[in-house]
Amino acid sequence: LTGIIGFTELAQVQQMPASSPLASYLREIHRAAQAGAQFTERLRQFSRRQGSTSRPSSLSLALAALSPRLQAFRAAGHQAHIDLPTGLPPVSLGTDNVQTILGALLDNALEAMASPGAVSVSARAVELTQADCLGLLGSPRPGPYVEVTVADTGSGLSPEAQKRLFEEPFYSTKSRRRGFGLAIAFGLLSAHQGGLRLHPGAERGVVARALFPVATEE
Repeated sequence: LTGIIGFTELAQVQQMPASSPLASYLREIHRAAQAGAQFTERLRQFSRRQGSTSRPSSLSLALAALSPRLQAFRAAGHQAHIDLPTGLPPVSLGTDNVQTILGALLDNALEAMASPGAVSVSARAVELTQADCLGLLGSPRPGPYVEVTVADTGSGLSPEAQKRLFEEPFYSTKSRRRGFGLAIAFGLLSAHQGGLRLHPGAERGVVARALFPVATEE
């Protein structure tokens, strides 16, 4: 894929009319190779089953880096509400992992809404008990966490679909796209002793709750 991308970029800088069919072919080859590279990176992330050593990160800064995804909501006619209180403690996952998890939740929320709707993102510091951990997917332990909630007003998720999303990484409820963003989010949270829960919204849609362990002093 690196060779395809590199030689395509070299070919694109050659002098040729912008309207040339060859130019459009090169753009499509480059786009497809980039998509393949991203897909390969997701496979690598999905296969990673052990937590990695990384510096603590800020949820607020990680979400700020995902502003293009939030702009996509507004461009599609949806409403986006964000409620992040100040003073949230840093979490033990690195910034890249946090962005991957939140990005997967936001992407699924966007794809679930065929008509104009709304998505809300909120966060709070919580203290999980043993009973709380039993109700979460992943490997959380009792202790301090930051809970991030992403709620949408989309078509919702059946119990069967919710089960298959985590058991079959290539399963998708969307007819146009095949991916495993939720499976990657679940895998990363589980590897870092985090948790995840999906449940129906109060009226419609899906509410996703991701539990990020708070970073220790070490």
